[in-house]
Amino acid sequence: MAFQQGLSGLNTSAKALDVTGNNIANSSTVGFKVGQAHFGDVYANSLAGGGAGQVGIGVNLAAVVQQFSQGNITSTNNPLDISINGGGFFRMDNNGAVSYTRNGQFHTDKDGYIINDQSLRLTGYQVDNSGNVVSAAPAPLQISSAQIAPRSTDDPIAGDIRAVINLDSRQSNPATAPFSSIDPESYNYTTSLSVYDTLGVPHTLTTYYVRTGAGAWEAYATLDGAAPAGAPVTPATARVTTSAPFTAGDYTLSGAAAQFTLTDDTGAILIDLSGTDWTGNEAGMVTAINTQLGLAGSNTLASYVGGALVFSSGETGSAAAQPAISIVGADLGGDGLNTFVNTGGANAFVTNPPFANMAFNNSGSMTSATINPVPGFALTTGAATPWSPGNIDFTGTTQYGSPSGVEELAQGGYTSGRLIGLSVTSDGMVQGRYSNGQTRNQGQVVLTGFTNPNGLSPQGNNQWIETAISGAPLVGAPNTASLGVLQSASVEESNVDLTAELVNMITQQRNYQANAQTIKTQDSIMNTLVNLR
Repeated sequence: MAFQQGLSGLNTSAKALDVTGNNIANSSTVGFKVGQAHFGDVYANSLAGGGAGQVGIGVNLAAVVQQFSQGNITSTNNPLDISINGGGFFRMDNNGAVSYTRNGQFHTDKDGYIINDQSLRLTGYQVDNSGNVVSAAPAPLQISSAQIAPRSTDDPIAGDIRAVINLDSRQSNPATAPFSSIDPESYNYTTSLSVYDTLGVPHTLTTYYVRTGAGAWEAYATLDGAAPAGAPVTPATARVTTSAPFTAGDYTLSGAAAQFTLTDDTGAILIDLSGTDWTGNEAGMVTAINTQLGLAGSNTLASYVGGALVFSSGETGSAAAQPAISIVGADLGGDGLNTFVNTGGANAFVTNPPFANMAFNNSGSMTSATINPVPGFALTTGAATPWSPGNIDFTGTTQYGSPSGVEELAQGGYTSGRLIGLSVTSDGMVQGRYSNGQTRNQGQVVLTGFTNPNGLSPQGNNQWIETAISGAPLVGAPNTASLGVLQSASVEESNVDLTAELVNMITQQRNYQANAQTIKTQDSIMNTLVNLR
């Protein structure tokens, strides 16, 4: 009887209409995948086997299959909105229970975990302290809001300083020598770069380039305008013997300090030392000396205290302590014979030597370079001192007949930084952006693929779980194997085609009406049979 067929058609059409209605209802649901109603015909079991005369007894709903075709990608303002362009599902954790979704609308909770609207945690690979991925089992991704520590420019990981410069070969030697950072006439070219000490405090490193001859240059440096801390030179112990005519009078030597007193202050005392003039006043105090303390220069007596002749170093630079010269012996007869001993000692300093000597061939290429670490500088920030910005790599520096200029000037140091933003790369790397311009990997989002995604069991809220017919999950990084790529600050729209669904709805309505007509016709036939008598 056609009642069975018509009734099955009504039921199936109603279910198909339900599927269409569900598609239309979720046309704006992020990550939703359109469903399709699949029908199957129905035949009664026959002991006699199949044959050409068999008549079906209706239709049933064989399956509702979701179509995992790609939805459109729409941009958003949330960097943790992530879309998948290609195959795969986000892997979500719910206290150890795993589910899968295509809805990439994420945010962070109070503990920094990346979660969805149902508070399920997005999982991925963790990273070590250097930001390298640890390919272990996926775990919930957690964003660290801690500051990143500063890195000094001379840190080996920072890479020190790289400078690629052209030095104008047409220039002559500077008009003024020796080099002085405050005299522009003593150098040919200068560059500046921000560098960072061990506390992350920025400083301005200025380098000066001085032509010393054809194809020969020297490089000097200052930090925040100050020359490097001087390199101490240990003084030698010296003993000199002098003779000088003294006017008759009383001369007293006493104690270990070898003091003496001149009571007759008439005339002047002249002391000659190997051609070097010492000049004394009426009181017998030596006021000036011209000699060498291992370095070329002039030294001047600062004071005469407690029997000691105290000198200050006139060498370019500074002295950490003043040399002390005392009279330790005397000949009271005839001409005075005096022995002077440097009892205090002093440190002499040679300041701001060149840290680089570069040579160029007649093609303008650098042929040799004596490169030393930039000299240490004394700091007042509390950082390590003396502190040096490290080495400067001049590889690629040239000397061409064109204006001096910088091709590359970079360093790897930075100050401390706080987290100011997040982004996700196409391969799933979650990166933190910091106030110092640095980025740090916080983890890597993983995707999961299935051999038969239609075998997944829908759980609502755009979540699926694996089943026996879906196959085992295939977990991996985005853009590997058959897994898609990710796009930050975007979502994947529903793949529902509203026009097609409206047409399907009309079609199912007609199917329902036609099946109802089958029942009506069968009823009319039954009435005819009943009315035969």
